[in-house]
Amino acid sequence: MVKYRISLISLSALLIFLNSFSFVIKFEVQIFILVILIITLGIPHGAYDYQVAKRIGLVSSNYKVIVFYIVYIGLVFLSLYTWYLFPFFSLLVFLFLSSWHFGSDWAISRNDTLVPILIGICILIFPSMIHQHQITKVFSYLVSYENAHTLVLVMRQLAFILLPAGIFFCYHLFRNEGTIKGFELLSVFLSSIFLPPLVFLIFYFCLFHSITHLNFLYKWLKYNNFKVFFINGLPLSLISILFLSVVYLIFSNSNLSQDILKSAIILVAVITIPHMILIEYARLIKAN
Repeated sequence: MVKYRISLISLSALLIFLNSFSFVIKFEVQIFILVILIITLGIPHGAYDYQVAKRIGLVSSNYKVIVFYIVYIGLVFLSLYTWYLFPFFSLLVFLFLSSWHFGSDWAISRNDTLVPILIGICILIFPSMIHQHQITKVFSYLVSYENAHTLVLVMRQLAFILLPAGIFFCYHLFRNEGTIKGFELLSVFLSSIFLPPLVFLIFYFCLFHSITHLNFLYKWLKYNNFKVFFINGLPLSLISILFLSVVYLIFSNSNLSQDILKSAIILVAVITIPHMILIEYARLIKAN
């Protein structure tokens, strides 16, 4: 995994270098690549939640299995219903929970709570420093343009306020976790600032967060055969992909690329709610 982490740091530097020469992938192509990677990496990284629940003792009987699935699926549909009725509120909740979840990637110890959350917030808001118009455009697919514009302005102001903290967090990791971890966070922050938002989402959510989590699950769930690991995650992945078509039918308008991106983001949001709650609870149990 160390070699993969180094390769991501190198990829980040390459993408930033290409972007500095105005080498930008067409927006529609960015959407296509993002959706493909969400389907192949983003969704599967949450497809092992039943095995996680089993590992921490939440589904130790048939009754508990039924309760687990009722609560899990219920949270998905409740989240979808909330997105339909209150999209702006749902977006705010999704951004906050994503900050919390992404920040957990950078926790040093079980008592290290505030710093990871702030790192997660930085990861989500730093793109607004340079790419505010692109982020407003994407958010306007989900909520009204006025709400999107206001939200991005607030994010941008907060990003400049937290920029010194971001520099400190990199130093903090360099000092406490070593050179690779420090450069990792630095590359993530620089990518979030300089790369187009969707390209950064591909880089961080798909290539960094999802693969790191899949690697963690492979070891923590004690798999020793990748084929078995892949097969066990396939059923829930396929169900989630089919659910994408349902989300598309509910939220589609008339612009194909816009509707696909909107549906993919909402899908990730609604299935992420129970996933994040479970994973953070599992991390708490594991730490204790």
